[in-house]
Amino acid sequence: MNLNEYLVTIHKPLGIRFAQTLSGKVFVDALAKQGNAENSRLIMVGDVLKKVLFGDAVWNVDDFGRVLNTMKTRSGEVTLVLERSLFPSHIQALILESKLENTFNYGAVGSATWNNSGFASPNQPESADEYGGGNVGFVTYAWRFLLPKGIRQLAIFFTGVDDEDDDDDENERSERAELDIWHNLEASFEVIARYSTDEDLDGQVEWSHGNFQLQEFTSAQLRASKDLTYSHRFGLRYTKMTEHIVVGSCLQNGAEMQQLKQMGITAILNLQSESEQLNWGIDKSSITEAAQANGMLSVFLRFRDVDTVDLRRKLPLAVGILYRLLRAGHHVYVTCTSGMDRAPACVIAYLHWIQDVPLQSAVDFVTNLHLCGPDRPALVWATWDLIAMVEKRNHDGPPTHAVQFVWNHGCKEGEEVLIVGDFKGGGWNEPIKATHASGPKYIVDLRVPQGKYQYKFIVGGQWRHSNSLPTEMDRWGNVNNVLFVGGRASTTPEGVIHSPMPQDLITVKVIERLLTEEERFTLAFAARRLAFSVCPSKFAPKSKGQI
Repeated sequence: MNLNEYLVTIHKPLGIRFAQTLSGKVFVDALAKQGNAENSRLIMVGDVLKKVLFGDAVWNVDDFGRVLNTMKTRSGEVTLVLERSLFPSHIQALILESKLENTFNYGAVGSATWNNSGFASPNQPESADEYGGGNVGFVTYAWRFLLPKGIRQLAIFFTGVDDEDDDDDENERSERAELDIWHNLEASFEVIARYSTDEDLDGQVEWSHGNFQLQEFTSAQLRASKDLTYSHRFGLRYTKMTEHIVVGSCLQNGAEMQQLKQMGITAILNLQSESEQLNWGIDKSSITEAAQANGMLSVFLRFRDVDTVDLRRKLPLAVGILYRLLRAGHHVYVTCTSGMDRAPACVIAYLHWIQDVPLQSAVDFVTNLHLCGPDRPALVWATWDLIAMVEKRNHDGPPTHAVQFVWNHGCKEGEEVLIVGDFKGGGWNEPIKATHASGPKYIVDLRVPQGKYQYKFIVGGQWRHSNSLPTEMDRWGNVNNVLFVGGRASTTPEGVIHSPMPQDLITVKVIERLLTEEERFTLAFAARRLAFSVCPSKFAPKSKGQI
């Protein structure tokens, strides 16, 4: 699976000008301004054309002349499979010419690091042992998180030379080698022809991406200007959210502690994982010692980056610790790695749960002050989990979750599949008809409150349960399928047991809506109850287990 490939269907005229290189590669050379391709908001200049789909037929682009002619002559839509290149030829040239160190967000790109050296998939080393004794390090699928050193490593990959070699003779040899390799690169990326499926458009449209490499690079940077980009070399980036809360990026050394001290910070709540600290070369012990030397309290709570489930489970405890710190009179610096995801999510949850600020208002307040992208689904999930903690799964309010039940074993012709269970309304007395999805698969979509539900399928008049889904025996000895919707907050979220994935996958999505007055009261009560389960001196759970 190539994570950089994507599929897009476009109406004709396409509004794409392709270019073919000496090596045979076909890439997007330009897009017609306001054309169908540009309006798709997916295709970017430099993307490599991999396949073209005509009905059920999949054509490779090895014989591009034939493919191009077919795209011109066939009517209807055209489906393209393109690959988001890590560095298109013009971006490669800019990196080699100017040795750029600033990141360029060119979409989601697989990358990994070994001992702070960056590699881009599929250019990973065959063995990690050479780079870290078997330790893979930190893996991400966002180009914005690649270290500047990693960018240089990629330039070395393209050129085969290292521009930071301290040996003068080696430098001279490297320069000569770089000139030779640059010549070869230039030849391999030399454009031999440009084609358009819409030749009748030539002279009638403005191509939004012309032949000027620098102009194209600048345009691409402008398109990515709203992306959340974190550069480790810039040091602390922070925003004062309230009189007692500051949100920002991670501390890299003890010297930065002085900046926080000057702002009046007395406690640090760090939501960074150990793998991230290792990747960015952050010495936790030196930062802890510097915090102690400056009279600051340092609290670490490990969150996995870009993990909605982990954030959902640990967010209540993080808010509880933040609440305890603020009640103790601390001015708190809340941080993760970039200060753009977990840390602002923690502050939003605190405002929503403790200060009774509506979720949308809390999100608007934080995001308007601080450039960030908090995980909103995780915030909503955690909110219902907290309410469930008090209600003990007996929520009687409006639906909180959308559930898709799946029967994946088919039925005979003329029969139907129904579902019955502990659902609000008729429940066991009012069967709900399933919809035929495909093959043996039948689905039922319901909106339900959080809670526990026993249910069964009726197939051709026969009451049945699915062996591939969780089951439970009722008090009469009947075996039913069972589903738990929502969860309960815990002071030890690391101890959550992961259940195996069922074959008949049940999809549960959280529903975001305004809380009722009773739910707001329940939420505030649950948040404070969880906060007071945190030890005020150790800022850790007083006891293990659910509360």
